[in-house]
Amino acid sequence: MATPSPPPADKGPKPALKPPTLRQTGQGTRLTRAIVAVAIVLVVAAGVIFAIHAQATRQAQSRQASHTVAVLAALLAEQAGRIFDVANLLGYRARALAAERDWGDVERMEGSYREFVRLVAEFKYVSAIWLIDADGMPRLSSRAFPAPRTNLADREYFRVQQRDRQIGTFVSSMMQSRFVDEFVLIVSQRIEDRNGAFRGVAVVVLDPTHFLRLYESARVEFPVTIDLVRDDGALLIRSAASDPSGLRPSVEQVGKPPPAERFNAGVSLAVDDATGTARTQGLKRVRGFPIYAAVSVSEADVTARWLREIRFHALLAALTLLAVVAALAAVRHFGRRESRALLELRHENAVLEERVRDRSQAIERMIAEVKHRVKNSLQLAASLMHLQRGRQIEAAFREPLGMAYARILAIGRVHQQLHQAGGFDSIDLESYLTKLAHDVATTMAPPDRMPQLTLNIPAVAVRLDLAMPLALILTELVTNAVKHGRSDRPATVGIGLAIEKDVARLMVEDCGGGFPPAFDPGKSAGLGMHVLRGLTGQIDGRLKIGNSAVGARIEVVFPLAGVTVAAASRGSAAA
Repeated sequence: MATPSPPPADKGPKPALKPPTLRQTGQGTRLTRAIVAVAIVLVVAAGVIFAIHAQATRQAQSRQASHTVAVLAALLAEQAGRIFDVANLLGYRARALAAERDWGDVERMEGSYREFVRLVAEFKYVSAIWLIDADGMPRLSSRAFPAPRTNLADREYFRVQQRDRQIGTFVSSMMQSRFVDEFVLIVSQRIEDRNGAFRGVAVVVLDPTHFLRLYESARVEFPVTIDLVRDDGALLIRSAASDPSGLRPSVEQVGKPPPAERFNAGVSLAVDDATGTARTQGLKRVRGFPIYAAVSVSEADVTARWLREIRFHALLAALTLLAVVAALAAVRHFGRRESRALLELRHENAVLEERVRDRSQAIERMIAEVKHRVKNSLQLAASLMHLQRGRQIEAAFREPLGMAYARILAIGRVHQQLHQAGGFDSIDLESYLTKLAHDVATTMAPPDRMPQLTLNIPAVAVRLDLAMPLALILTELVTNAVKHGRSDRPATVGIGLAIEKDVARLMVEDCGGGFPPAFDPGKSAGLGMHVLRGLTGQIDGRLKIGNSAVGARIEVVFPLAGVTVAAASRGSAAA
């Protein structure tokens, strides 16, 4: 028998190749482009988000300005209403003194003078109380007793009360006092006789610095301008916010009309005709008086506050973008380093895989050679036994030699199947058992009594550690079926393999006389049954022995572990 040539010797490791560079693979360029694209997207997204945020912030500032002027106008109108209510009540009280009295009697009322002084001292924002006759001459005043001798007929409030009977309470613009060096605000009421004729004017003098101090104490988010305006457009008081020199308003401020000629309470956008400045204005009427509290914020101040806030946000956004760009640069640096390391690792893996592949191929060749040699050795041993069995030997040794020959042949078939399939871990059970059954039947049966085999074996693959015991089990079962078949007609042996849910069943039936009723395989002393029990236990199987309608039936039930169903079960028959 020719001996196959040994596998070629290992020529040693191939020369190591240098790993490819990032430039060669293009990974460095792709990474850089990806990072640049991400940076551009982030910058654009940040710009869009910042623009949206800036617009939203500007709108929020406008809403805040509108809310501020509306709330402040309402508060100041309420405060002014209380002051004018007090002044109106004092005016009614002073007018009642002169209603039924002669002016000569009025100017001698020293007790009323002291009452006026007390009231002025009680209300800090009231500067003086006057009673003036129809000729404009003061008759009673809290300034002095008797009243100072001067003519007030040229004053605005006197002329208005003299000519207009329906005017009621009249609040004048700020004017320079003739008795003290200060500006004053006059609240006047008309005095009439029983016939409705004009008799004079009751005057309550208010200190405008009280209003100005109140306006200065208002602390809000925006620099505001606060005005008290009559409904005819006359400016009564303007806050000192536009006059850094002090609390007193300058002469130029007195009597200037507001931007709008008509007044609608609420918040509106007004434009100053003199300067062209747009202002957000809140207007609230003083309850019971033809006077409005007007609070306004310049749009330029709102924009300036918005710019201060948005600059801070822009600085934060710029610092964030710089941090992101720095992080992207770091990612690029580490990414390139990781990519370089990954290329080197892949190169080393490729080199190792190539070496392992070469070594595995060498090992496979060696294993194939070993299996081939084992197969040849087994076939040689089987051939020698077959030759010895064919010689003139005693009948007692003929059957044991046949059994040994069949078992060696079964093992040799396994190695032959592995060698032909080129695998090392599983074999095709259908082809293997079919060939094995024919070999055993041919070996064990006399030439004139060759059995007819009927096989129903599905296309399954089994592990090598399961294939070997199954081969030996089938050898014992077929040998037993051929040996104990009926002698009056050709033997028939049925072989089947059924795949069920969790187990597989290997079945062999013959046409013999069957087992005796009291047969116990566990107590059988025969070598074949002893071998069969041992092989069944080796694959964790169960041995079931009984009779069918035509003869004996033996089943070996074993777990499906190690069995792979390759296709649906299909049967085959061979003679």
